Amino acid sequence: MYKQTLQCQAANDPYWTSVKRMDQAIGRDAMCWEVLNDDWASFPTTASEEVVENPQHRKNTYEEALFKCEEDRHELDIEIETNMSTIRLLTSIVNQVESMTPEERDRLQLPYGLGGYSEALPRRALKKVYDPQRALEIMEALHTHPAVVAPIVLRRLQQKDEEWRRQRRG
Repeated sequence: MYKQTLQCQAANDPYWTSVKRMDQAIGRDAMCWEVLNDDWASFPTTASEEVVENPQHRKNTYEEALFKCEEDRHELDIEIETNMSTIRLLTSIVNQVESMTPEERDRLQLPYGLGGYSEALPRRALKKVYDPQRALEIMEALHTHPAVVAPIVLRRLQQKDEEWRRQRRG
C-alpha cells in the first residue's frame, strides 16, 4: 500500500525510495528537515509472500508465545517509563506549589504539556491509569487547578508505578 501511494521504487531488498519528496510535513524546523528521513522506507521481507511459500520460516507455538511475552514486557516497560516521566513532572509541580502563597496557588495555571517537553507523554500516562475521557478531564483540571489536582494525581501515578514494577518482577 505504501509503495503504491507514494509511487516508490525498489532500491534494495527491504528498502524503498519515494519518487516524490513529502514536503507537506508541518512543524519542522531547519534541523528536522536536515536529519529526518523522508526518502527511504523500510519494508520487512520476512512477513511477505516467501513465508507462505516456505513453511520452515513459520513460527511454532512456542516461538509465538515467547514473542507475545517479549512484546507484553516491552509494552509494560514503555508504560512504566511514560508514567515515571509524568511522575517527575508532577513532583516538580507539587514542590513548586508547596512553596507558593495561597494567592499564588489560586492564580497558578500550567501549560497543557505540564511544562515538559511533550504534551503526549502525560496524556498517554493518564489514559493508561484512567479511562480516556477521564484522562482528558484530569489534564484540563491539571491545567486550570494544578495546586489541588497535582498531588492527587501524583499519588495515583505512584501507586500504579509500584503496581507495574511488582508485576514486571513477578
